[in-house]
Amino acid sequence: MGGSSKRWRSLFGAEESAPLVVAGVEITVSATCEGLCDWGFAFSPSRDGDLISHDHQLVDGVATRSVLPPPTMGDDRFLAIDHVVVNTDNLVRTSDALEKTLGAPLRRIRDAGRGVSQGFHVVDNTVVEVVSGPHITHLGARLWGFVVVVDDIFDFALSMGPDVMTSPRAAVQPGRFIASVRSETGLGVPVAFMSPRVRGSEAN
Repeated sequence: MGGSSKRWRSLFGAEESAPLVVAGVEITVSATCEGLCDWGFAFSPSRDGDLISHDHQLVDGVATRSVLPPPTMGDDRFLAIDHVVVNTDNLVRTSDALEKTLGAPLRRIRDAGRGVSQGFHVVDNTVVEVVSGPHITHLGARLWGFVVVVDDIFDFALSMGPDVMTSPRAAVQPGRFIASVRSETGLGVPVAFMSPRVRGSEAN
């Protein structure tokens, strides 16, 4: 992804000399990238789906590849990648491509109002949220942003300060709270943090 490596590392408490790993996902920051440029998945031999190459391939326009899991989970405050948002001009087409490649079927479609639809896939314990609507003007699919589960959303937001993060507010999911990183921080990618999932709730 693009942006400043220093800013990303500051947000996630990573040392300059160590890999930037968040909840078992390694993040690579590149000056040649703008926004969230690609993603990778660690696949088990039993997983359905066509993705087997470590080289990038396009999945409805999204650069995707198979990766090895990092040797560390990173800072233990960060528990999981809750969801990744993919914007598209055609939800059905993109969802079909994701299911074919990742082996993750479309769970449901939500009408978000004003012509916006959200489709939900689940890969391991991470939701892939596919969004389509009149605000999407580009062709194909593009990665947009992601949400990280943090152990204590209120403590984390307080430690980051109001210049970096918004105050936690009630999320759409019952019993959960969310806080967003302000665009003024210059990450270049929309990032938010959420409290852990409520026991017994579904991933989507």
